[in-house]
Amino acid sequence: MSEVKVMFNTLEDIRKYLRALDSFNGDLDLQYESQIVDGKSLLGILSLGIGKLLNLKLHYGNPDELMEKIGFCCCR
Repeated sequence: MSEVKVMFNTLEDIRKYLRALDSFNGDLDLQYESQIVDGKSLLGILSLGIGKLLNLKLHYGNPDELMEKIGFCCCR
């Protein structure tokens, strides 16, 4: 399992993230504190809130391909 921190500052950031993942074959979860949602679910992401540092967990899939697609929203 791979993990990376991500942040969405606007609704457009979330839309861009989801569009980038349309063709990604993998299983992702997003976590904020004790809340965990499907990493490809618009409603799930919105329920976590905008402007929060989220933990993205990749359960299966190519981590290099994922970073190539969503690098714009990753935090170091």
